[in-house]
Amino acid sequence: MGNTARSSLDATEEYAKTKCVHGVMKRRCREAGIVFQPMIFESTGGVSAEAERVLKCLNKVVAVNFDASEVVVATRSWQGIGIDILRAGCRAFQRRRVKRDGVGSTQMVLFTQLSGLAVAGGV
Repeated sequence: MGNTARSSLDATEEYAKTKCVHGVMKRRCREAGIVFQPMIFESTGGVSAEAERVLKCLNKVVAVNFDASEVVVATRSWQGIGIDILRAGCRAFQRRRVKRDGVGSTQMVLFTQLSGLAVAGGV
């Protein structure tokens, strides 16, 4: 499992590099006086090292400005990010689960290749 987690984090770092060179974004931002910082999150909870550093810095600033505990601010921040990632995964699943026909009615597609599994709550 350690290798799987490591390769997932490697993927976030690689994608961050890709985002910097895509459309020469990093250079264009630098020319405009802006620092381009891709914030890459894995659907499994992994985050690029630079994104983690930026989030820790933001959490500290928020804690100081709101006279709050850094631990409380960081916990709420990570909980919010986790909820956003979970919602995105659920939306992606729903898009793949529902198929629209030409008339506009909805037909459920229940992944027939996954025999033996049932949708929670039944359908």
